[in-house]
Amino acid sequence: MNVNIIGRISVIVPVYNAEKYLFRCISSIIHQTYTDLEIILVDDGSADASGKMCDSFFSDDPRIKIIRTHNNGLVNARKSGLQLSGSDYIMWVDADDWIEPDYVERMAMAAYESQADMVASDLYFEIGDEQKTVRNHFEKGVYTSAQLLPSVLYAGEFFEYGIQPHLVTKLIKRELLASVMPFVEGIIVAGEDAAVTYPCALKARCICITDICSYHYVQHPGAMTKTYLENENMRILTLVRHILKFCKDSCVADLLKPQLNQYMKYLLLLRNIRAFDHSQDELLSACGTLPVGCRIVIYGAGGMGQQIFWYLHKHKSCSLALWVDQNYMYYQKAGLPVSSSEALKDNPDMYDYIIIANINSKTVQAIIRYLKEQMVPEEKIRWFSERISDQNVLCSKIVKECPDWDSLRP
Repeated sequence: MNVNIIGRISVIVPVYNAEKYLFRCISSIIHQTYTDLEIILVDDGSADASGKMCDSFFSDDPRIKIIRTHNNGLVNARKSGLQLSGSDYIMWVDADDWIEPDYVERMAMAAYESQADMVASDLYFEIGDEQKTVRNHFEKGVYTSAQLLPSVLYAGEFFEYGIQPHLVTKLIKRELLASVMPFVEGIIVAGEDAAVTYPCALKARCICITDICSYHYVQHPGAMTKTYLENENMRILTLVRHILKFCKDSCVADLLKPQLNQYMKYLLLLRNIRAFDHSQDELLSACGTLPVGCRIVIYGAGGMGQQIFWYLHKHKSCSLALWVDQNYMYYQKAGLPVSSSEALKDNPDMYDYIIIANINSKTVQAIIRYLKEQMVPEEKIRWFSERISDQNVLCSKIVKECPDWDSLRP
């Protein structure tokens, strides 16, 4: 078999202050079984040794090209890499991740056999010693955009994607990307991947969903703390408007808008949880209004857990009794006051409520079962309310800032 069966593939790596992880990342690309590669390293103004490491790899492998930019951000780094690329197919790898040796070959074979414009894989999500598989909702197969559209973004259970947004798990035809990426503007931190993946899915002739799982998406202690910006609502709305622009007709927009409504609520839970409070008197109404002065345990230290932590720190109407996570040691390395979940057993009377800081309902149900096994009373366990996850409830905080929501069309 010709392992280079679809010709040269461009693998683009945005690089910013990644010296600790860059060697493993680039080495994993260089040693792919699929050898006909154009490897584009976009050094986005790194202040550490990343630039020198890129130069070293460049001198050793003629397939490598380097672009120097001035800290213009991830979106612009990706655009710069795409502009330089000379291949029919494009892939991305983040500078702190790595791929297994046959990843590109398997993705290329899927593209060859399906003749799809976009190929999607699964990935391994790694935090410390914990590794979980993140899969697309759709079964393995080749789909048209019309077949995917009813659940491309929201699979029907809060919150599960139809197609995972991660750009690093996609092999996409260059001409399709070139029709989307120039229009990605003003989208940062939350949504850079979605701003490309979903418009591509809407415009693609066909999409191949695979069961390939060879990409390792690694969360490092320094990257675990989340960055939050001003005007999060407006940033989310910018992303929603961008995706809607690529709807070809009103029927497509009508199918997509309910999914975008759920997606907006999901992003707010991760980025601006206070948006769900109707007034200053409703403390954390996303989890069911809590009485002033109560003692709270946060279960989970990811994006939502950090949102709740800073929310409590700001309001001071309730006290944080404990913050726990299974990967507490890694969050401690990031400077967060997170403890082992075992601490709950030792202090059963130190809290009034446990807030489960997780977005996925299946994961939450597993946590609830665990807490009940630990003899935690059900009335002390809180998640966000059905009012928020209910598909028929509009994300009013953002819709108010978008008076033309009902008439939004391409």
